[in-house]
Amino acid sequence: MPKITSFTSQTQLTNQSGEVKSQFQVPLTGGIAGGISSGLEKLNDYYVTKQNLQDSVEAKKKFYEIKGTTDTYIERQKDNYNEEDAISNYTKDFKEYSKLKLSEVSNGSVKEKLSQELELEFGQGVLKIKKQSFDALEKESKGIYNTGQTTDSALYKQNADNPLEQSKIEDQMVRRAEDFSNQWKLNDVAKQLKINGVKTTLLLADVEAKVMNSADPSAAFKELYANKNAQVFVKDQDLPKLLIETYKNTISNIAVAGDINSDYDKAVKLVDQVEKLTKPDGTKIITDKNLADWNSFKEKVYKERYGHDELKLKANNDAEVVKFDNEMIDKVESNFYNKLSQTNDLRSKQDKETAAIATDDYRQQATAYLSANRNADNATKKAKLRELSELVIDKYDSRNIDKFQI
Repeated sequence: MPKITSFTSQTQLTNQSGEVKSQFQVPLTGGIAGGISSGLEKLNDYYVTKQNLQDSVEAKKKFYEIKGTTDTYIERQKDNYNEEDAISNYTKDFKEYSKLKLSEVSNGSVKEKLSQELELEFGQGVLKIKKQSFDALEKESKGIYNTGQTTDSALYKQNADNPLEQSKIEDQMVRRAEDFSNQWKLNDVAKQLKINGVKTTLLLADVEAKVMNSADPSAAFKELYANKNAQVFVKDQDLPKLLIETYKNTISNIAVAGDINSDYDKAVKLVDQVEKLTKPDGTKIITDKNLADWNSFKEKVYKERYGHDELKLKANNDAEVVKFDNEMIDKVESNFYNKLSQTNDLRSKQDKETAAIATDDYRQQATAYLSANRNADNATKKAKLRELSELVIDKYDSRNIDKFQI
């Protein structure tokens, strides 16, 4: 066979071709391509921002839902004056509830944001707890102090006839005021005001016990004022107001409108006493500055006194009528049946039945009359009740006679 000569190419294959360069270049930062690239970046930023905002809103929403509950943990410790205990209780409740609520969130971004919000809230909560505990401690301390002073003040009044015991009580109250002032680190002025308050309270207690019951109130007050050295702890310009308020309180306690047990006679006596009362220097307690207010109080007491007298008279009259009404009931009943009778025959049973019916009839008529004639005087009411009882007796007497004749 003839040999076929092979062909050997002297050029490169197309896949081995050299670099082809064009004289036209497309920049990526401008033109159409650049615009597309920039648009994609902005779109991506938008979606990232939108997702972040969405997660933030979701975290905030859950946070406020949780906060509604965690706020109650702060409120629980409101009266706990032991700061360490209050913070411990709050921490336990807050952490347990926060952990539970975070475990319910599946979105990692939302959970992280929510966790940050809760950490900030916890810190704020601890600060609130500290302030609450201090306020509760102050309140408790003041409450204990006031209870002690109030109790001793009442004890001081009870020992009005025992000066030695009163002196001991006063010393105890002053020491309590000093201790309280030292515990709360009050300055010297505030401490002295606290002590002055105690002494003023006891001075006014003596006014109530000794001056108000004195035949010569002004002389009694002058002596008391000097013995107590009151000018040291009571300002002269404050004295009239303190005395008037003390008298007003005493009068208001013994004269209560609508209370039949009120003592308006004594109240009026004390009203007159105030108008004659003078300070140690001889000037009157009632001055042009407080005259209008005092006259208003005085007028109120006098008006209530008239109403009280009418109420008392009416109450006494009503009691008299009620007593007479009960007597008439007994009269009607005993006319038909003797409660002490031991007999149990047919006649006795009939009498007992008649007595029950007759007294019930009388009660109904008497009640109807008294309700319709509230303003009638007692004599008229009693006369009518007597008349009703006799009418009822006659009515049922005749029925009994008819029954036994049959």
